[in-house]
Amino acid sequence: MHIPVHPVHLKKARIDIPLEYECARCGLEMDVMVRGFGAARDTEGAETWAHKSAFMRCALWPCPHCGARDYTLWRREWIRLTLLVLVTMPAAAVIWWFKDAQAFRPYQRDTTFIILACVTLFFELIVAAAMLYELRASKKAVRPRANDGDDGT
Repeated sequence: MHIPVHPVHLKKARIDIPLEYECARCGLEMDVMVRGFGAARDTEGAETWAHKSAFMRCALWPCPHCGARDYTLWRREWIRLTLLVLVTMPAAAVIWWFKDAQAFRPYQRDTTFIILACVTLFFELIVAAAMLYELRASKKAVRPRANDGDDGT
């Protein structure tokens, strides 16, 4: 039996967006230029992810005055992605079980659940790697910008 597999072609977006940086600890305010990166199946989705990435990188940028970072948005996004994986994998197992009631008969249930746990762990490692990459990239993705009056301020 041949199952056709169609490759997923992701569109990528890289944007430079001017933002206002404000340190939550010392109150420093400055105009910055932030580079965001996103990838999705369509261009609009890739641009949306690039904007989210830019906002997160701006928040994670170490304050040039006191060195503090705002981890709130980063933490919230990591928790959201973790919950997505932890809900999706059991849901996939239940759908698989309902779709094919015979699925667990040729295998031992314990083995099947171990396989699902390993797949879940694999996806969690991908989430962790992506979030740690955003944390690392925030140092280089943000640069101070001179306020020359061209942006209407």
